[in-house]
Amino acid sequence: MGGRVNTAPQVYVHGLVREGRSIEIKQALMSQMLEEIAQIGEISAEDVWIYLQDIPANQMIEFGRFLPAPGDEAEWEKGMTPEKRDSLPK
Repeated sequence: MGGRVNTAPQVYVHGLVREGRSIEIKQALMSQMLEEIAQIGEISAEDVWIYLQDIPANQMIEFGRFLPAPGDEAEWEKGMTPEKRDSLPK
């Protein structure tokens, strides 16, 4: 950092999520990530840096198709093959 090798045990997370979640949901997600990363990495929470960035659904593709707007997931899922739908976690 700052032109020098970082010797601190820090973890940096840059996450991309579909736009449309409330700040409360995003902060809950980040808080859970912080807790688990610190525990797994055996480091202080002060050594975890998390950046979460919203992306519009129409700028994301999953399963070969543009993602739906939040709330339209059920209709979007109908466009998957039955085999793909059956392979997803329930």
